[in-house]
Amino acid sequence: MIIAQAQDLEQRFGGNTIFSNISFSVPDNARIGLVGPNGAGKTTLLKIMTGQQEPTSGQFTINKGLKVGYIAQENGLDEDKTIWDEMLTVFNDLIEKNKKITKMQEQIADHPEDEALLKRYDQLAYAFEQEGGFTY
Repeated sequence: MIIAQAQDLEQRFGGNTIFSNISFSVPDNARIGLVGPNGAGKTTLLKIMTGQQEPTSGQFTINKGLKVGYIAQENGLDEDKTIWDEMLTVFNDLIEKNKKITKMQEQIADHPEDEALLKRYDQLAYAFEQEGGFTY
């Protein structure tokens, strides 16, 4: 199954063409790498793939529900964190939702009759699941 696809991507800055006629697909469970000299457009292509930048022409599509992210080459990583902990920062939103869910479960145990609390819990738990909270 193909999870992402680029069709005839082109990126220009002013009069300079960084790349053109780029087409590829990414199958499920693929491991890919971008290799090339400085200025070849590797970071630009990654920004297009993550939705941070629009191509001059062409299109990049990903499957619904898929989230693409990357850690920039020069981004000021926190050197006090392990690589694993630094990578988990991509999921901070989900991690915080999980903490809220746990806290709400404790509140529900103390106040099982609180219908407003139960409704908020249900909404948060549903959002957590839909955003990939059980699979990140």
